[in-house]
Amino acid sequence: MLTQLRNSWQRLRIPSFVRALRQFDLHNTRNIQYPDCKSGRIAWLDFPRSPLVVNGQPTGFNALISSYNRKYKPPEDCDYRKILHKMIFSTFKKISNQNISPPLVDECVTLLNQASLYGASLRILNILTQDMQDRMSLDRTIVPTMNTYGTQIETLSESILTIHHTEQLILRDIETGNPISNISATIHFDMSSDNDAKVTYSNPKISLEIPQDLASRILPPMASLRMANMLVPLSNAFHRIQSLFTGIPFQKIKPYEIMRKSNALTIECKLPHYSCIPVTIPDIANQKEKDKQKQQSQYQTRSTFTPPHSSENKRKLTGNSNKDSQQQQNQPLSVSAKICEPKVQPQKNPKIESRSL
Repeated sequence: MLTQLRNSWQRLRIPSFVRALRQFDLHNTRNIQYPDCKSGRIAWLDFPRSPLVVNGQPTGFNALISSYNRKYKPPEDCDYRKILHKMIFSTFKKISNQNISPPLVDECVTLLNQASLYGASLRILNILTQDMQDRMSLDRTIVPTMNTYGTQIETLSESILTIHHTEQLILRDIETGNPISNISATIHFDMSSDNDAKVTYSNPKISLEIPQDLASRILPPMASLRMANMLVPLSNAFHRIQSLFTGIPFQKIKPYEIMRKSNALTIECKLPHYSCIPVTIPDIANQKEKDKQKQQSQYQTRSTFTPPHSSENKRKLTGNSNKDSQQQQNQPLSVSAKICEPKVQPQKNPKIESRSL
């Protein structure tokens, strides 16, 4: 009886992966903490093997990068970003006959790789597989695996690009490797730049297309999703008031959009806008110089360290001052705060312990 009630209640609740759609953060698709992503090295490796289309035409980055590798030595450090910047700019110019804004080109180098945008939906799919195991009472572990992916870019103007990224994933039994179902994830947004070189991700949204037979087993009744949408205005009002007291920026949430097809169901969620400053070649050079200066500073601090034999740490001892001074020099440094009569020790070099700074 309790098990039946638990299963019924679980069926009425919004699944974790649906809530994760609303919590998806475009900020996490920009992996600028990873040095190889900032330098452009990851993009250099991924561009030749990534289906990238601009205005419906293939970009041909595979041929461009292969030709460069045959003619020149491999790039180093920020040379990856510098060369890719020229390739992307010339490719957009050739296909769209437009001079795309340099900040947008830099953002493409940062974003279009497997450390950033590619594979960004895997976290949500991992949550979905856990929901499958809980709601379908499976005794096996399911993992999402990438099957295919592709990115389509439309040049709306020199300062606005529309990016549509799709990933086809297969859910597999981890023990046998057998496929269980297919999922399609899509991330869509407009990317624009202004005169201050700031890049804005506007009209972002993420969606999952789930086969109908799987959707009927892991999704709650449509009434539950409609009820969740009806509570969105109340939730926005609460978080707006909360932001006034806490200072946390208010971000308006949007209702889920549910679209049915004959053999699939699509859940879409609109996301907050996001703005950032793109990574540029001077940024990489400045960071490299800062790291170098920091290392030099640490080395100098270690190499110039001397034990604290300052005058304020020395104690005046009674008796023969010359004898006491000689004895004090020959004794190891005492770390006790208590002043004791010094004992005459045999002559030996003072022992200085190294200190980790």
